[in-house]
Amino acid sequence: MRRLCEQFGPEIEWEGEALHGFPSARLLAGLTENDLVSIRSGYRGRYVIEAARAAVSEGYERWGALPTDELKQKLLAVTGVGEKVAECVLLFGYGRFEAFPVDVWIARTLSAHYGGRKPLNLGSLDGVAQQYLFYYARATRRIG
Repeated sequence: MRRLCEQFGPEIEWEGEALHGFPSARLLAGLTENDLVSIRSGYRGRYVIEAARAAVSEGYERWGALPTDELKQKLLAVTGVGEKVAECVLLFGYGRFEAFPVDVWIARTLSAHYGGRKPLNLGSLDGVAQQYLFYYARATRRIG
């Protein structure tokens, strides 16, 4: 992400420091996989470009009005997006706090402490609980 932003993102100033923001979907949609070689994107370069092109042509910002289940299906239809990424986009991109991304840290924590299942069913706040579990797992490194 850092290399992507540094190479293609707009320069911004924050607290007197020159940084780079995230490049626009329109800019990314105009790139080729070869353009992403310098940032060492590997196989993911294709996914970045295809997602950006879909964002420009389909208007992902309109997807925010969809019900969560329907939005998740749309996300899963994007090349390179699987269950975890879809849940992350729902939670962090669209503010759907009912999303519960399961990465390796969460999976290990759930397995070690909760029989492999979510410890609570908070419904519309599952994503908040997920963040506490993630923080606990990373901060303490106590998984098992």
